[in-house]
Amino acid sequence: MKIQNYLLCIIISIIFPSELFSFEQTYVSFLAKKGDKLEKIFRYFQIPFSEKLKQKFIELNSRSTDQNLKLLIGLRYYLPILKIEKKKLDEFLQLKVTSDSIDFVRDNIFEYNNTFKKRNINIQDDVILIPLNFLSNYDISNNNFQDKSRSSPIERKRELTSNKLTKIYYGKKIGKIKIKSRILKDCSFYLVSGHGGPDPGAIGYFQDKELHEDEYAYDITLRLAKYLEENGAKVFMITIDTIDGIRNEKFLEPSNLEFFYGGVKIPLNQKERLQTCVDILNNLYKKNLEKRKYHISVNIHLDSRSETEKVDVFYYYQEQNSISRKIAETLQSTFEQQYKKFQPNRGYNGTVESRNLFMLKYSLPPTVYIELGNIRNRSNQFRFIENTNREALAKWLCIGLINFIKKNPK
Repeated sequence: MKIQNYLLCIIISIIFPSELFSFEQTYVSFLAKKGDKLEKIFRYFQIPFSEKLKQKFIELNSRSTDQNLKLLIGLRYYLPILKIEKKKLDEFLQLKVTSDSIDFVRDNIFEYNNTFKKRNINIQDDVILIPLNFLSNYDISNNNFQDKSRSSPIERKRELTSNKLTKIYYGKKIGKIKIKSRILKDCSFYLVSGHGGPDPGAIGYFQDKELHEDEYAYDITLRLAKYLEENGAKVFMITIDTIDGIRNEKFLEPSNLEFFYGGVKIPLNQKERLQTCVDILNNLYKKNLEKRKYHISVNIHLDSRSETEKVDVFYYYQEQNSISRKIAETLQSTFEQQYKKFQPNRGYNGTVESRNLFMLKYSLPPTVYIELGNIRNRSNQFRFIENTNREALAKWLCIGLINFIKKNPK
C-alpha cells in the first residue's frame, strides 16, 4: 500500500454537531483507491481490525458500506480515529476517560501520533489523532461516551491485580491453581510471549478474520504457565494481561491492553520494547537467583512466511550456552516423541539452531526462543485457532521442560 494514497487523505469532515460535546470533534477520512481493502487500511493506521471498530466504521459510513465492508473506488470513508485540537487534549481526556487512566491514555496517544511523524506523514502541529480503541470507556456501539463512573479496562486490571500487574490471570473459570506435583519446585520460569501492547506481531488471515501473533502466543504461553505452576514451579509472565485469561475461542479478539510485568507500558519502538523486556526479565532473575536452583526463560512466537510454507515447531538457543542448547534439544525431542505417540505417521521436522536474536543475546538466564509455526499457512493456522491444539502445544512444552529437569539434576 503506497503512502501517498493516504498522505493527502487525512482530510477531516465534521461528523457530529458541536453541541453534542463541549468542543467540536472530527474523524479522519480517506478516499478509496483501486485495490484498497479495509483491513489493510486499518493496519496502515495501526488500529485493530476488531468487531467493535468494524461496526463503528459501518456506523460512520452507513450510506456507503455494509457488513461486507466493501469499499467503492472514489468514495470518501471515515475511520474510527478522532481528530481534536492538541491544546484541548487534557480537557478532552478529563471529560471522556476515568481520572486514573488519563496518563496512560495520553502517553499512548502521543506515541501513536509520533509513529506517523517518524514515517514522514505530515499531521498539523496543532491537532492530534485519537483512535477510539485508546479510549477505554468509549462505547463504540453508539455516538455517546459512557458515564465515567463505569469501570474501565484499567480499573478492571487494578481490581484484579491490587494495582500491580504481576499476578498471572488465567480467567475467572480457572481461578487459583491447584498444585498437582512438586517436580518443578526448584524451578523459576520467565515466560515472554511475543510482541503485545501496540505491536500485534505477524498477522495471518483465516475466513476473513485476522490472526494476531501476540494474541495466540499469549494464550499458549498462559496455558504453559498454568501447567508449570501445577507442577510446583515459580512462574513470571513477562508479558501480562489481566483482562484476557485463557480463551477457547477460535478467533481471539485483538487488543493493545497487554503490559510488561509490574504494569510497565510496552513501548511501540521495537528496540526500546526489547530492551525494556529484557531489563525486567534480568532484574527478576537477579532477585530470585538464590531462591531456586533452576532458572529458565522461554520466548514464544509465531512465525510469518509464505502462505504455502508449512513448518513444524522449531527452536533457537543462545550461542555459547550449553544449557540453553540442551533445553532446546530436549524440547525438540519431546515434540518428536509426542507426535510419534499421537500421530505416528505424521513425522516431525522441528529444527534446533543458535541465532543472534536480541532476547537470546541479552537474557541472563538460559533462554530458548520458540517459533510455533507459520501464522500465514492454512495448515499451521489450525495449530493456533483450535483451542485443543493450543492446549497440546502448551502441555508438550511443559513435558519437555520437565524432561530437561529430570535429565539434568543439579
